[in-house]
Amino acid sequence: MPQYKLSYFNLMGRAEPMRLMFAYAGVAYEDHRIEGQQWAELKPKTPNGQLPVLQIDGKEELSQSMAISHYLSKKFGLDGKDDWESAKVREAIETMSDVKQKLRVTEQDPEKKAAIVKALEHDTVEPYLARLAATLKKNGSGFLVGSKPTEIDFHLFHAFNYWQQSKQYTEALNKHSEIQTFLKKFENLPGIKSWLEKRPKTSM
Repeated sequence: MPQYKLSYFNLMGRAEPMRLMFAYAGVAYEDHRIEGQQWAELKPKTPNGQLPVLQIDGKEELSQSMAISHYLSKKFGLDGKDDWESAKVREAIETMSDVKQKLRVTEQDPEKKAAIVKALEHDTVEPYLARLAATLKKNGSGFLVGSKPTEIDFHLFHAFNYWQQSKQYTEALNKHSEIQTFLKKFENLPGIKSWLEKRPKTSM
């Protein structure tokens, strides 16, 4: 078994879907959490001057969160049972990435920002969640692709979990029973439940 070390800041952020994958797969790894003051020294030593970074056997290093995610999904059998399911997983991940890009808000004024977020919830989040709910209903397994969790489920769970905790887009989330069922099913999966109970408490 390879020795894994996942380095990221002491928060959930971009590394959390991969931590969830390790938990579900029951694979041991070093959850290396970097505090702010350590980052300046470590940054020049990383492949691209950014985190997360996955180190394997103390030698090979892989950066870029989605590259790490894809690698682990292949290693842990989370990329679908065949080429078609694998392609549908990639399709869903690319779609999610497009939506996340649209949700980036740089406005600092609280009132203007709130108005922008509300518009995004109506124009972008609600249609996206409606399509996801329809896909979940059609698939029938409780997961987005196939009969068991795949890479996209880990990213969806993390995003929706974050929205719930930060009280973002909760009105849209609560409209769809299929999504609420997905969240309940996922959080009670073996490995996931215990990780959620023990993971460090962070702001995001």
